[in-house]
Amino acid sequence: MHTLKKQLQYIQNSLKQGLDPHQLALTCILAVLIGLIPVWGVSSLILTFLALRFKLNLVLIQFLSWLMTPMQLVAMYFFFQKGNEIMGEQAKPIDLKMLQTVWQEGFLHTLYFIYQMHLYAFLLWLVLASIVGLLFYPILKFIFTLLKKQ
Repeated sequence: MHTLKKQLQYIQNSLKQGLDPHQLALTCILAVLIGLIPVWGVSSLILTFLALRFKLNLVLIQFLSWLMTPMQLVAMYFFFQKGNEIMGEQAKPIDLKMLQTVWQEGFLHTLYFIYQMHLYAFLLWLVLASIVGLLFYPILKFIFTLLKKQ
């Protein structure tokens, strides 16, 4: 409970130091959603660009994104599996045996397979992230507005 109070105090101090509720809500939503992108290694680059472009808190956005890393691994598996199912591909369990089978079919086939899995996962993430972002941004903005008034 003590840690939660410290985090709320940090947010309140950030609001008092010039970050408005819009910027803080956008920072949090972007960090969480892009932190879950099913493409390994691109979230930090994308978030740095967005933070600089929209004058968001760079440290906070990167910190929240790094906190999402364990969840990103879980989400990648989900997005790979469900992305293939939604796009009409047969759901193949992602395991060592499946990867060996794909590799035996040749290098170009393996590259195509990896590309296809990432594409389907990314498309599914894009749809879900858009919906979640549109739903939770106003809620976070409202919460941060209330915190700023305190």
